Amino acid sequence: MIFRWWSSDTVAVVTGANRGIGFEIAHQLASHGLTVVLTSRETGVGEEAVKVMQEGGLNVAFHQLDIVDHSSIEAFSDWIKETYGGLDILINNAGVSFNVGTENSMENAETVIQTNYVGTKNMTKAMIPLMRTSHYGARIVSVTSRLGRLHGKKNGDGLKYSLNAYTRLMARILEDRPEGHKIYINCYCPGWVKTAMTGWAGHISPEDAADTAVWLALLPDQFVSVGVKKRSVDAL
Repeated sequence: MIFRWWSSDTVAVVTGANRGIGFEIAHQLASHGLTVVLTSRETGVGEEAVKVMQEGGLNVAFHQLDIVDHSSIEAFSDWIKETYGGLDILINNAGVSFNVGTENSMENAETVIQTNYVGTKNMTKAMIPLMRTSHYGARIVSVTSRLGRLHGKKNGDGLKYSLNAYTRLMARILEDRPEGHKIYINCYCPGWVKTAMTGWAGHISPEDAADTAVWLALLPDQFVSVGVKKRSVDAL
């Protein structure tokens, strides 16, 4: 059994969590007893998602957040600091995709890059100074793809390669932080998930896809390793 280092005072932020994998990550973290902040670009759908969890007795709050908008990130940063004094866990799940199946259109490439890479990077940079000090360390987990892994034959997705590389870079930058100020950062591939983003064509449930993010976020500090992870069946 994993040592329970967290409590109801532990604050986890999940971006893009109004549906799909993000919703399940938020739900599972809240089910473990954490305080979860669910964010969504659209206020209405985010509030509805939070309402569903709150009706189930879970401690979940909502705040609007668009990770491609600097002013939105700044407003969220001010709110999370004022409301909770910071955060302990950041799950970078927000992202977009305009392709279905094996399609690889470049038509919306700029939007995808600005959201999935630049937006995630900016959100991470903004949250690091707000990570609360803890003996067990703060956690950052980003949802990415093994198509962009740094070592392998199939790394043709340059965007996901960039996010994976950024994760490893940040892991090296953060590894020298003193005890009590540690931040562990990882990214992982959830696999081909049955969500709206895949046109419901995936073969992995959102519940199963979310478990690796939760596992990485809640591992005791002595078992945490940093880097790029495959989906849950490989990691667990």
